[in-house]
Amino acid sequence: MPNRSMPAAPYPTPGALLMGDAFNMRHPLTGGGMTVALSDIVVLRNLLRPLKDVFCASPDKARQEMREACFDYLSLGGVFSSGPVSLLSGLNPRPLSLVLHFFAVAVYGVGRLLVPFPWPKRIWIGARLILGASGIIFPIIKAEGVRQMFFPATVPAYYRAPR
Repeated sequence: MPNRSMPAAPYPTPGALLMGDAFNMRHPLTGGGMTVALSDIVVLRNLLRPLKDVFCASPDKARQEMREACFDYLSLGGVFSSGPVSLLSGLNPRPLSLVLHFFAVAVYGVGRLLVPFPWPKRIWIGARLILGASGIIFPIIKAEGVRQMFFPATVPAYYRAPR
């Protein structure tokens, strides 16, 4: 293994969290990167410990229903789990699949609310669930560009290149 020094050059980026030897390189034979990664996990755990419930950050009933629908949707198995997992793992880069699964989870959540009987309060929560889901995905579509997301072949190649 060649040895070389690669000291860290900090560049603060809001929202970025570098763990292990992502910040600077350790020699692969020593396993130092893994040791640093495990130590970083302990530090992160201690920083997050004061938070009561990280995943349930919103008391909004519609958002809670969306989270539960997401877990239940993945629990269905088959295409309902392989589709979203392939998106999350980067194996499926198609934006249309993301939008379809995203709204499938939202519609599944509304369906869960309306069965066995669509009470007015549950209809209201379902409407807020769809509105909340739209408020998440539509800004993403707008930021990426509708044409570039859904019709990439119509966009000139120099706009499709990674930045």
